[in-house]
Amino acid sequence: MDASLTGVVGAAIGVLGAVAGGWVSVVGQGRQQQRQLQAEREHRREAARWEAYGALIASTKLLSASWWRFSNLVWDEQSTPEQWRASSAEVHEAWVQFSTAVEP
Repeated sequence: MDASLTGVVGAAIGVLGAVAGGWVSVVGQGRQQQRQLQAEREHRREAARWEAYGALIASTKLLSASWWRFSNLVWDEQSTPEQWRASSAEVHEAWVQFSTAVEP
C-alpha cells in the first residue's frame, strides 16, 4: 500500500472515530438531560404533594376546632342563638377550607 492510500484510510478511520465519539457523547447527554428532567419533575410533584398534605392537615385541625367550639356553645345553657349563628358561620367557613383542600 502506498503512503497516500494509507493516509486516506487513516484519515477516514479518524473521521469515523470522531463521528462515533460525537454520537456517543450526544446520546449520553440526551440521557443525562432526560434523567435530570425526570428528577426535577419528581421533585416538583413531591413538593406539591407536601403542600397539599399540609393544607389538608391545617384545614382538618381548623374544622375540628370549629366543631368543638360550636358543640360547646350548643351544650352551654348560657349561650344565645346569636352565638350559635356566629359559631355556625365559623364552622361553615372551616368546612369550605376543608372542602377546598380535599378536592382533586
